[in-house]
Amino acid sequence: MRLLFVDGWNSFWHIVFGMISIPFPIVIIPFLLYQFVLKYDGNSGIDTLEFALGYVAYFSVGYLADLEVLQQFRIQL
Repeated sequence: MRLLFVDGWNSFWHIVFGMISIPFPIVIIPFLLYQFVLKYDGNSGIDTLEFALGYVAYFSVGYLADLEVLQQFRIQL
């Protein structure tokens, strides 16, 4: 099993997909299906943790902060 954030672009995309899943929750389903059904390996837990960290980071910055500067960058659907 590898450490967090040491897989280069792969780790980057896990975080980005986690962030994208805030405005588009449908991203969660294909990500989890891919990680645990199509390619389950020893790193799937780490990949999912990177995804969750991206989700929590975007949620906490974009939705819990009441700063005017951050509000203009929030994605509105």
